[in-house]
Amino acid sequence: MLTDPFKSTRRPSLMPWRNIALIATALASFAAPSIAKAEEKPVLTIFNWSEYIDPEVYRQFEKEFNCIVKETNFETPEEALNKMVAGGSRTFDICAVGGGFKMQAGIAMDVLKKLDHSKIPNIKNLGPLFQNPAYDPGNSYSIPYQWGTTGVLIRKELLPAEGFSMSAFFDEKKQLGRFVLIDSTIEMIGYAHLYHGKSVNSVELPDLKKAIDLLTVAKGSKNFMGFDGGVGGRSKVVAGTADYAIVYNGDANRVLNENPGKFAYVIPKEGAPLWIDQLCIAKDAPNPELAYAFLNYVLDPKIGAQISAWTKYATPNQAAKPFLPAEDLASLAIYPDEETEKRLQLLEGVGEKETLRTEAWTAIKAD
Repeated sequence: MLTDPFKSTRRPSLMPWRNIALIATALASFAAPSIAKAEEKPVLTIFNWSEYIDPEVYRQFEKEFNCIVKETNFETPEEALNKMVAGGSRTFDICAVGGGFKMQAGIAMDVLKKLDHSKIPNIKNLGPLFQNPAYDPGNSYSIPYQWGTTGVLIRKELLPAEGFSMSAFFDEKKQLGRFVLIDSTIEMIGYAHLYHGKSVNSVELPDLKKAIDLLTVAKGSKNFMGFDGGVGGRSKVVAGTADYAIVYNGDANRVLNENPGKFAYVIPKEGAPLWIDQLCIAKDAPNPELAYAFLNYVLDPKIGAQISAWTKYATPNQAAKPFLPAEDLASLAIYPDEETEKRLQLLEGVGEKETLRTEAWTAIKAD
C-alpha cells in the first residue's frame, strides 16, 4: 500500500501553500520519468481461452522483450471467431483458434495474417503430425499450440465398472446423476454423432436432424445442469452441483491432480473428439513483430514444456518432450494410449457447410 509522506500522528502544521505547491511539483517531476517509461513499452494483446497458459510465461516474455502482455479471454470457439470478425482482427495481436474447423473459418473470413516462417525459426520443433495439418496446409496461418481430447470428468464412485457410455447423457433411464454438456457447437454435435455411430464431423442433414433431436431431449432432462465451457463444467463437478460433465482433458487433469482419488477422466465407449488448438496472428495486428516473437517464444523447447506442464494438455512441440514431467508423459489423460486413440476422431472443418452445424446448434440452444 502506498503511504502518505505527509501523514503523521501529530497535528499537522499549517504549511505555506507556496511550499506545498513546490513539493507537489517536485514529486510529479520525480514520478514522470517512470510513468513515461512504462507507457513507452509496446503492448502485446492476446485473445485466449481462460486458464490456458502459465501466467509466468507472460511475465518472462515481458522481461525478455521489454513489453507488456495483456490477455482477454473467451470460453467457446464461436465466441472467439465472432469477436475477431467484429473487429478483433484490428484489436488483438494474437488469437488462440479453437480447432481446425475454426481455423478454416478464420482464413475464409480474412481475419488472420499469413505467416512469415522466417520470423518463426522454432517452428522446426513441431512434431511431424503437426507440421502440415489438413486444416492449414504448410502452417500458413497458424502454429499448433496444444492438443487433446474432449471427454468426461466424473465423480469416481459413479463410474460404472463396465466403462462410461454416452447413454449417461442421452438415455434418461441410464443417467448416473446431474450432468453438464459442453457449450461448443462442433464438439457437442460431434458427441451426438458418435452416439449414433456417425462421423464426428458429419453435416449430412439426416445426421444433424438426429443430433438436434437427441440433444433437445437431453436438455429437457431433470438431470441437465446446463451448457458450460470446460472450466465451468469442471467447477460444477468439483463444487458438487453436478456429478459429471463433458470437459477438455486439461481442465480435468488439474482436478485429478488437486483431488487424488475423488474424480476420473474417461473417454466414452462410443469415442470422443480429438482437437488441436492453434495460435494465429490477427490480420491487422497492432504489433505484428512482437506477435511473431511470441509465437517463436512458445515454440522454444523449454517454454513449450513449461506451458504444457501447467495446462496439462499435450504439446505438439516434439523438442519439448524431454523437458516434460515424467508423470505427464505417462498420463493417459494427456497422451492417450493406442487403444483409446482408435476411438478418437479429429475435429475438422467442412467449408461452406459449416453454416449447417451452426444452424443445428441454434436450434438445439433455442428455448
